[in-house]
Amino acid sequence: MKFKDRKTKFNIRRSKHEPIRVIILGAGERDFHNFNTFFRNRPSYRVVAFTATQIPFIANRIYPSELAGVNYPDGIPIYPEEELPQLLSELCSGFIARGL
Repeated sequence: MKFKDRKTKFNIRRSKHEPIRVIILGAGERDFHNFNTFFRNRPSYRVVAFTATQIPFIANRIYPSELAGVNYPDGIPIYPEEELPQLLSELCSGFIARGL
């Protein structure tokens, strides 16, 4: 079966009024570009964290509110990639996405 022929289902449990919480995985500044071009001004999504993988010494900082926009007055925290399992359980609890 080819990838494009495979059907994927997502089981997402959340309130209809609650935004989808997103963690963007680091990819050498492409992650920030993706945030600014897609997520920044979409209230149906809430980016709760970035993870750092390719840029040295960027973990444990904040993506500034001046760049994040009015929906993120405190900025967005940047965590080490190794903390992803903990981030998923703490920041995205109650949100389950499962590909079948």
